[in-house]
Amino acid sequence: MEGKENTRDVAYFEQWNIYRKVIKYNYMFHAEIIDIVRQEIYDLKDISVLDLGCGDSHVLVSSIDKALNFQYLGIDTAKNAIRFSEKNLSSCKGDARHINGDFFVELEKLTGGFDVIISGYSLHHLNREKKEKFFSLISNLLSDFGVFIFYDIESNIGESQVEYKTRTYRILRKNWKQINGNEMDTIINHINNYDMPENEDFHMENMSKNGFINIKNPFKDKHDLYSLYVSRKHRRLR
Repeated sequence: MEGKENTRDVAYFEQWNIYRKVIKYNYMFHAEIIDIVRQEIYDLKDISVLDLGCGDSHVLVSSIDKALNFQYLGIDTAKNAIRFSEKNLSSCKGDARHINGDFFVELEKLTGGFDVIISGYSLHHLNREKKEKFFSLISNLLSDFGVFIFYDIESNIGESQVEYKTRTYRILRKNWKQINGNEMDTIINHINNYDMPENEDFHMENMSKNGFINIKNPFKDKHDLYSLYVSRKHRRLR
């Protein structure tokens, strides 16, 4: 059993080192994402935040005023990531807790309402049926006038998942110059086995039909691989 745990730990930290390089060299545009998140939440006070696939909470911690009194719930499948998240959030004034588990499963157990819900680079791991239900669950959990910030990989309209992946491999090999051969193999293996991107029409349609308004798409990278959306909720009638 201990050997299996050690194997998982080695694999995790290999992936963690790749993640830190992606952050350092801004390969997945976390700097731009953080700027947008900061703009969307800078004037909010005493907020509750739900962070799905939170990882080490890098985006939220880099975006929020450390003196803000906020309630934070992060969900992630990786225990090690949650440990890093707890460490990063210790510099903030807010009250933080975590759930170690599948974010979709946990979403079905939660009750509203959260003022800010962030979903970062996670939704594409779900099949289409679960993705469609995801937007309904988010709608139910978001408070009146709450903000939903969603960023993920995104295929072009009319582009198959196979075509998206083939295009992605070509772009990554050309541009991610600080990633070595073994690391690139790990990334491509992950994309091949786990990534199921959707396109803009899918995201817009599912946000619209679940009551989101003022849907904005303030960021899309120049290679059309990643996209960020910001939307809010209709006020519920009393």
